[in-house]
Formats: sequence, structure tokens, C-alpha cells
Amino acid sequence: MMFFTRIAGQFFRPSPEARVLKRMPLDAINHNFHIMPKLGIVYAAIPKVGCSMLKAAFLRYHGSAETKRLKHIHNVDNQPWEHVKDRGVADMLDRISRGDLKAVAFVRNPYARTLSCYINQFDTSGLEGIPEGFRKRREQLMGDADRVPTFEEFVDAVGRQSTYEMNGHWRPQTEQLLWGDIDYTFVGQLENFDEGRVRLSDLAGHDLKPYFTRFSSHHAGSVSRTGEFYTPEIAEKVRHIYAADFETFGYGTALP
Repeated sequence: MMFFTRIAGQFFRPSPEARVLKRMPLDAINHNFHIMPKLGIVYAAIPKVGCSMLKAAFLRYHGSAETKRLKHIHNVDNQPWEHVKDRGVADMLDRISRGDLKAVAFVRNPYARTLSCYINQFDTSGLEGIPEGFRKRREQLMGDADRVPTFEEFVDAVGRQSTYEMNGHWRPQTEQLLWGDIDYTFVGQLENFDEGRVRLSDLAGHDLKPYFTRFSSHHAGSVSRTGEFYTPEIAEKVRHIYAADFETFGYGTALP
């Protein structure tokens, strides 16, 4: 009986494509995974982890002069590299598995990333107008595009969502990277970006430093404000939601 169970399990095992599509919607995969044969990499973008800076640098490398407008940077139709929609999820996974392309990414301390998302996307009381993208994310998470939630309300709402339905701005980084279904050659930490950029250049076979503008340690702003927003109770909720991120990427659970 165990023999037939084992054979059946092998026969009916979901394909790599099916497994990742159960973890993340196809549109999100298409938006988040950037296939760059010229550099020999697939860059997996994580919002609030320097992705605007990285995409702008990649655009410069590929010859694009217009890299100031965020809408341009993040619009896949404006990006001169490949995306999943071009050749399919299975093709991307196969090219990574064969070693034709190296999967790379950057991660960030979950406490800082969560707070950065809230401050940047939800705590907009000081703005005269609320960008439409922010309104859509508020509606998606809070059910109200106009009300400014508290940080704790934001964290509680995130905790009620499944990782599949989450927006990439607050989806756990392990899920955003499809960790376990994609083998990564390099995962750097935003907190040590200069070191990571050198490693990325080595993997790509090109010195990428000239394509980056001066790196602004904006991530330090969220770290410096943890005491303003975090209570022990909120910190515990964030540790629970992002437990896999803390463990997988080696971040301590003490507040920075």
C-alpha cells in the first residue's frame, strides 16, 4: 500500500508552475519578477526594499533615460527586459533551474519594512491629495480608501489576509520571493546595500555602480521611528505575521 501511495504521490505531484501559481497570482508574478538575459539574472522585486532604486538602475543599464517618474519605473510595459507574460512561468522557472539565469533579490528587516509601508502608503494625513495607488491599496486592505488607519489597525488588517491575497507591499518576503520554489543565487540585505551591489555586479559580470544614483539610506528613517509606532503588542503581531522572514533571512526579533 505504501508503494502505491508513493507512486501516486510522484505521479500527481503538482508541477513547479502549479505550485507557484497557488502561492501568488499570475499578475503579481509578472509584475514582480524581472527577467534580464543581458545581465543573466532574474531580479525578484520586493516593494519597500529599494526596488525603485534597483529598477531605475536596471533601466539605465538597458539604455532608458527616463527614470525619475515612479510610474515609469514600475510599469512593466515600459521596462525593456522580459517578463513572465512573454514566455510563461514554466519557462522562467526552467531557465533558473538550468542555471541559464541567476535568481537575485534584496530583503529588509521586517519591522522596518512594515513600518515603511505604513508611513509611505497609509499614513498620508500630511498630504494635500492622496495618490490613486495609495487609495487602491487602502481600499484593498482596509475597505476604506479615505480613512487613515493607525499603525496597529494596519498591522491587524494585514494579519487577517492570506498571503495569496496580500499586496506585494506587505506580503511576507519569503512569499514574495516564492522561497523554496525558486533557488536564489544571491539574496542581499538592504541594510548592507553597498556590499550587496558589489556582489550583484560580480554575478552579472558588469560593474553596476555607475547606474546607481547616490544611495540614500531611506531605510534608516523607518528604523529610527520604531519607538514612535511600535508597542510590545504590535511588535509581537509583526513577529507572528513575518515569522518566516525573520528566521529565513537571519533578522533578530528584537526591535532595532
